[in-house]
This record gives sequence, C-alpha cells and structure tokens, in this order.
Amino acid sequence: DYCVPANAELTKGVVIPLPIDIHHFTFKERQDGLNIAFIAHLWSSKGIPLLYQLFAKLRATTGKDYQLHILGTRNSENWLHRYLEHIAVELGIAEHIHYQREVPDVNVWLEDKNYLISTSYKDAFSLVVGEAMARGIKTLLHNWWGSKSIWPEEYIWTTLDECIEKFVNQPYDSKKYREFIENNYSLDKFMPAWDRLLTNSALQKNG
Repeated sequence: DYCVPANAELTKGVVIPLPIDIHHFTFKERQDGLNIAFIAHLWSSKGIPLLYQLFAKLRATTGKDYQLHILGTRNSENWLHRYLEHIAVELGIAEHIHYQREVPDVNVWLEDKNYLISTSYKDAFSLVVGEAMARGIKTLLHNWWGSKSIWPEEYIWTTLDECIEKFVNQPYDSKKYREFIENNYSLDKFMPAWDRLLTNSALQKNG
C-alpha cells in the first residue's frame, strides 16, 4: 500500500508492531468521568486546533464540566501556540485546559484520567493510545491514514459529531481495552518475535 519508486530495490521485510509494556502500565477499572487526557509533542501534525474544537463542542453538547489535560513539549512553531492561546479564549475553554510540559512517569499521570483523545493527522502507531488502553482508559483517535490497520475501528472517528457520539454513547469497558493490548501489542507477546528475527538475521549473515 506504500508508494515505492519504480527503480527501488525491494527486499524482504518483517513487520513487528511496537509493543506495550503492560507490566508498567497498571490496569484499573474505570468509568465515565470528567478528565480528558491528550499526550503529544505539540506540533501541527498532532491536530491540536481540531482537539480544541472537539473539546469546546463536547462541553457545549453535553453541558458537562469536562477538563482537558495536555501533556507534551512545545516546539518552535510559535505561530501555532499563539493561535492556540487565542482560539482557546475565543472558544471559552481556556480555563478548562491544563497543560504540563513533562512528567516523570506517564503511568502515574494517567491515574485520574477517564479518557484519552488523539487528534493526529498522521502517525506511525500512536504509542500513547496503547498505553492508555493498557491502563483501562477509554480512548478515541482521529482517522489518520493507516489507523484502521492498527486499532479497532470502533475507537476511530472521522468527524467531530462521530467522536462525540462515541464519547457519550459507546459503552465504557476498561477490561476490553486492556485485553486488546494484551492480545495484540503486549511486550511479552513480541519478545519471542524479536528473538527469532535477530537469530535468523545472524544466521543469514554468518551463513
């Protein structure tokens, strides 16, 4: 499905998904609440303006006092951060956004969060989605190219209305989120695959 130049030399490859250390991200049974998490390096491809639009519409639609907790480092796109400060005020959500640059342990930071939202326009895997699900947190991610080949379609949204519908009406099921990670992206599951890959590579090199 990738665009490959006509003159490119093709070699056999092995795809091993990025694993999640489920022993570090401790499971906790959760339910609907008011704390929404967003974790990313704060640059334009992460869709933060879309996040703000979604957050404002969610608060207006439900009438609930949701709080948005953003964890991430800023980059040099000063125009983006000036815009975000401006539009947060215009949308009336500035006082409900809580920003932290970094924390010692994401697992601890997620302890009191009820949801994780991802608004990325592009991603390779989205490690934070897997980490949140491993903790039993309801997670919804934007429909970036390739997302449906990695994550369950029921957690993927295309429009703001679709996201809000899933956010409000989709049953909250912490055990289901955790089990998906355990069955598909657990570090324990993929360590043998890494061992086989390295062993085969060494044999081919020495053979």
